[in-house]
Amino acid sequence: LVAEMEAKGVERDIVTFNILLNGYTTNGRILDAERMFSKMATKDVVSYNVMLKAYMEAKLVDRAEALFRSMKEVGVGHDIVSFNTLLNG
Repeated sequence: LVAEMEAKGVERDIVTFNILLNGYTTNGRILDAERMFSKMATKDVVSYNVMLKAYMEAKLVDRAEALFRSMKEVGVGHDIVSFNTLLNG
């Protein structure tokens, strides 16, 4: 998808990557989302929240908790969505 975006002249930025992440996770393609997430040079709280939601929906609670903890380590603050995703999952 990234190559397709480049071919069509779509700017690659955090917003477009987050949209792709959300698309992958919405369609149950967690492995594709994980690959993209790991290659993203810049991640924001939205990026993390998309992955948290995907993990919780897939009942991968350990991964969600590890990702949640890692947010602080890399300097990405938690927001209300982050907390609610873990609590509601």
